[in-house]
Amino acid sequence: MEQAKTILIGAETYPPDINGAAQFGHRLATSMLKRGHSVHVVAASPIPGPSYRTEVEGGIVEHRLRSHLPPTHETNRICVPWEIWSEVGAILDEVRPDVVHVQCHYIIGRALIFQAKRRGIRVIATNHFMPANLDPFLPFPAPVKRVIEKATWKDMRFCFSKTAVVTTPTQIGADAMRDLGHFNRPVMPVSNGIEISD
Repeated sequence: MEQAKTILIGAETYPPDINGAAQFGHRLATSMLKRGHSVHVVAASPIPGPSYRTEVEGGIVEHRLRSHLPPTHETNRICVPWEIWSEVGAILDEVRPDVVHVQCHYIIGRALIFQAKRRGIRVIATNHFMPANLDPFLPFPAPVKRVIEKATWKDMRFCFSKTAVVTTPTQIGADAMRDLGHFNRPVMPVSNGIEISD
């Protein structure tokens, strides 16, 4: 039997958000809990106001960070780096996880990667984000969007270079990270899987 660990999952999007990455993060958290691990999730608060902590789903501890509704999206809230940086460090010092598993390099993931590395905590990254996903939400002309996409790939490479392992849910995603993102390290395709039991 595997030894129980304390796992901290960093999610840019998490229920009540409705999308694939949010569902992946939630399924990962509940699966790790069922395997006997202590599970914490760091995610954006779905409501306005200060950061808070809550325990839901029979034992998953959620650390919800202060967030804002961006002008380009009607539902998904985002955090801003300068508001969450010290809070992320405080959460890591309190929880003292054995491993951090981020779902993106963007804001929460970035803070967790660098704060965990500073503390000597192993970080695993699963990438659900492709820079082209930003395109519909950026009110800029195409040439500016191309510059932003290129910069985003570069930043993703930089952040994920600090992690122990990088995965993505599909072979197509792994190929895109290699070919478009010019990743010079292996990116492992690990399927989300399908739950076939009741």
